[in-house]
Amino acid sequence: PPHTYMAPWEVRMRTNAYKVDPQTKEYKCLRASSVYDRFVCPDGHFKVDENVAQSDEHCRMVGTNSSCPPGATCFCRPCRKLEEVTIRTESVSSCSKMQTCAHTKQNDHVVFTITDNRKRRLNLTYSFFAPNWNSQETQRGLVPHTDNVTWSYNFSVSTYLVGRSVLELKLGGVQIDNSPILINVEERDCSEGEKATSEGDCRKTQTVTYLPSAVKVLAFVLFSINCCLSVGFGLFTIFHKTSKIVIASQPPFLYLVFIGCILSSATILTVAVDDRTLSTSRLDTMCQASVWFYGLGFALSISALFAKTYRTKCLVIDTLSARKRGGIKYGLWYYMRIVAVAVAIEVLIIGIMTIVSPLRWTRKCISNGTDDFCESIGYCYSHEGMYFMAALLLIHVTMLLFQLYACYTVRNIPAEFSEHKWITASTMSSLEILILTPLLYALTYQDSTTSTIILILAIFGNDLGILAMIFVPKIMMVREKHSEKSQKAEDILFNLRREARDCKPQNHHAFMDVPSAKDSKEKQIQELRRKLKFYESRFNESSEAVSMGSSLCVKKGTFNSPQLSVKHLLDSKKCRNPSPRLSMSKPLSKSASARV
Repeated sequence: PPHTYMAPWEVRMRTNAYKVDPQTKEYKCLRASSVYDRFVCPDGHFKVDENVAQSDEHCRMVGTNSSCPPGATCFCRPCRKLEEVTIRTESVSSCSKMQTCAHTKQNDHVVFTITDNRKRRLNLTYSFFAPNWNSQETQRGLVPHTDNVTWSYNFSVSTYLVGRSVLELKLGGVQIDNSPILINVEERDCSEGEKATSEGDCRKTQTVTYLPSAVKVLAFVLFSINCCLSVGFGLFTIFHKTSKIVIASQPPFLYLVFIGCILSSATILTVAVDDRTLSTSRLDTMCQASVWFYGLGFALSISALFAKTYRTKCLVIDTLSARKRGGIKYGLWYYMRIVAVAVAIEVLIIGIMTIVSPLRWTRKCISNGTDDFCESIGYCYSHEGMYFMAALLLIHVTMLLFQLYACYTVRNIPAEFSEHKWITASTMSSLEILILTPLLYALTYQDSTTSTIILILAIFGNDLGILAMIFVPKIMMVREKHSEKSQKAEDILFNLRREARDCKPQNHHAFMDVPSAKDSKEKQIQELRRKLKFYESRFNESSEAVSMGSSLCVKKGTFNSPQLSVKHLLDSKKCRNPSPRLSMSKPLSKSASARV
């Protein structure tokens, strides 16, 4: 036991059990108002905040893992070694060296409070480093003094770079003991369907691209043009079905042509749609319907032209061949089988495609260098659809090549029957469009607007070319008025063709050998003299059998026969209206014979 009271008194003074009363200036034993107030930290240490000492985070940080028993109040290391400068944030009361003192989001400010425990006016500076793989952001500045009572300094930092950032604090150019500290920066919170970019902005994860309204208007206008032309040309064919030009063009096949063009042009409306106004189920139907419309329309129009050309070849060219003449079929429905076969092939391929792997509406992101953000385009897609489309493309090219060959076989038939020039022109146009369109579509695949416009213009141009090449020349031929002059011009041009072929038929003038008026009159006179001599000799032979007062009766058509029948000339009983009696006692004069 102590021999004096000085030792216990010193202990009480160190533990603040004795305090100076502010009023009496005397030492008194003062009772603490709370348990935490009874704690007295030794020299060189300070007492942390009561709430911090009781917090679980502080207990874990100081290494105390034991839990506080029920009914007790626990404090984890309420005293800490005194530091020259204390750094704290909203979540951490005192930051240690290389400790993560703050968790924040992109571009959110973290407020730091610096307290000088020695109560000095400090020349405090900070350096903030936000490292990243591609760049590094550095912020430097002077920490401003804000409070002379608590000797506090406040400042804030922020960054858009995600990851761990470093904050250094220097006092008079020398880094303080509890510096540097770490700050963990996370992606900022964005609304649904958005994601934070590397710059800290919220951006939609998928930018949906729709077809412009102008494209849909263009599709409707182009379909209307083809549809109106098809109906107009169909009405023209019906109203002029008795015209020889139209009859020679075989109207049943023309009806199939404009019906096929209407079906094919309907594809323009089915490809110019997206999910802005239609549901996914409706779009699935539209995707597959576009294949049906185009396939059936193309098969009808092209096969009808081929059947029409082939029938013309059989009826005109094959008729001139003795070997082929016996097997010619003249019936119209026999050649309609060609159209039926072509349509059946289209139905078979498209039907299998519809069952096995139909086209479905889907949206796909176009890669732009980042995985989190993309621009999506909508289109019709099928896993095995490429094989079916390739088969259809091959069949369509084959049909066009057969059509070109058929036009070549009827090249010598007049245009009023075969129309080979115009059908060849439309076929070449369709062949070019059929080859170029897939290539252009593949090049502009990622631009939905451009690729859709290419499809629309290709379908429109194909059908318009067929309609214009087939029906416009026919309308011009129906309205054309022929005269003797125009027919002579045609004869001259046709003779020019023979002259180029080095043909030398009898009684044929060359292109430049146009007969004069005098030559024409002399030729007519020679022909009349020949006929007069012929008739006079025949009448002289029959004059002996004709008596005075007998009736002369000439049967209609007698002079057109190779030989004159005397019986027909003398049989007066068969004459209903006897001609005037002629005296045949002497031979007829030349003038009388000519009149007879």
